[in-house]
This record gives sequence, C-alpha cells and structure tokens, in this order.
Amino acid sequence: MNSSRIIIRRIILNAQSSINGAFSRKLGTYEAAFLTFFSGALLLAILILFFGEGNILKVFEAPKWQLVPFTWERMLAILLMFIALRFIYIGNKKQRNETERL
Repeated sequence: MNSSRIIIRRIILNAQSSINGAFSRKLGTYEAAFLTFFSGALLLAILILFFGEGNILKVFEAPKWQLVPFTWERMLAILLMFIALRFIYIGNKKQRNETERL
C-alpha cells in the first residue's frame, strides 16, 4: 500500500475524532454518535449508488454465516460494549457538570 494513502487515511481519522468530540460537547454523546453514523451511512449509500457495479441487490448476497450466528461470546461482547458506553456517558456528564460549576 502506498505510504501517502496511509498518511491521508490517518489525517481523515484524526479529523473525524476531533469533529466527533466537538459534536459531543455541543449536541450530546448519543446525538453526536447518531449524526456521525447516519451521515456516514448516507455517504456510503451515495457512493454505492453512483460508483458501485450497478446491482444494489448484491448486498443481500452476503454470506449468512457472517450475519446470523449469535453465540454467547458475541452477546457478551455487545453487552460489555453497552456497559462501557454507559460508563463513558456518565464520566462525560460528570465532567461537563464540573466544568459548568466553574
């Protein structure tokens, strides 16, 4: 892979994290996450529509073994992810309240 592509991807990733941080402070954590994922999904849909191979129904041809199995390990990982997000939300809320008092 070309080193300039790697640098450009890292720059974009850093820009996204700073934008998400600013959104989170202005809108709230969940609202910023929703806005970020929604806009990314919309951009991806537009890219697929205009630059894809033309057969949008190929999306449904994904291997079922990657989509269907919900083992207890995956459910535990999803549960732990939501618990971590809750702790992050509580920590951000406490920090925001402390900065508002000052």
